[in-house]
Amino acid sequence: MSFPAAAGEKEKDKIEMFAEKLPKWMNPETAVVCTIIGAFWWGHILASDGDKAVEKKIDVKIHAQSVLISKQNAEIEKLRAETDSLRERVIFLEGRAAGSPAAPAAPAEAASPAPARETSPRGDDSWKKLAELAPENTENPIDHVYGNEDARFVIYEYLDFDCPYCKKFFKEAKNYVRDSQGGMKLILRQFPLDMHGKSAQIKALVTECSGILRGNKAFWAAAHYAFDADFDAETASEKLGIPLSELNSCLSSEKATEGIMTGMAEGNKLGVTGTPGVVILDTKTMLRHGFAGTPSESDIAGVIGRMMDQEQINDKIRRQKQQGR
Repeated sequence: MSFPAAAGEKEKDKIEMFAEKLPKWMNPETAVVCTIIGAFWWGHILASDGDKAVEKKIDVKIHAQSVLISKQNAEIEKLRAETDSLRERVIFLEGRAAGSPAAPAAPAEAASPAPARETSPRGDDSWKKLAELAPENTENPIDHVYGNEDARFVIYEYLDFDCPYCKKFFKEAKNYVRDSQGGMKLILRQFPLDMHGKSAQIKALVTECSGILRGNKAFWAAAHYAFDADFDAETASEKLGIPLSELNSCLSSEKATEGIMTGMAEGNKLGVTGTPGVVILDTKTMLRHGFAGTPSESDIAGVIGRMMDQEQINDKIRRQKQQGR
């Protein structure tokens, strides 16, 4: 080990004594290296603390971005649902335009005489017997009601007129309403399935137009005939005495699709994927029950019984709360 030339003898002795105690590998050069290493290590510690603070800020920003992305995803889903609904409407309207007869642009002339059943449709009201429990008109024209409008319990049937199970339940549900003696009513909702194509769409349109043009009873009479394979606007014209020109004009109107789109939107919201979709509503407690398949009379009676039991339970709880005040 070398020493500075200016060091005195005493200083030199002290340094030599100190140097003897140091490891042999220690010298001024290694000391400088150790100092540098220590400085780097201390800087690393300080940097680590800084990194943690930065990481925390980054985590906060990431969380904020995640919340923003979640909101944006929700908006995207909402827009996607609206797009799907519009797409269904376009498909439906395209099918109607391709499958239904066009409304006449001008009155029929001698060269192309109107069909006999249009100019002199059957004028009697015998078809009204098919809708004996249906009110003439309803508060909401979209609600096709069969039975007492003020009934407590409502059976909603989401149906397709080309569905054989819908035809079966249609008849059964009308009997349930008749036997309930005013305690139950049936409301039909249009739910034509894509698998049945234009036929189901045309039948839905014709039944809607029958109700629009001649009232609620005409809708139910048309619904009775609509389960026949060859039912169309001409059939409705002949059976119900509605001029074919009126029906054709209605089929081309936006009003005709309103009830159909309402039924489809409600059905999709309730999770209806097949027909018939059946839902029971208690208008007093607003309890609702949907069936996975076609319910039997005992299934419906059981649901209504449980709804009435729940009402008694709710009344009991309400009385207890009032007594505790």
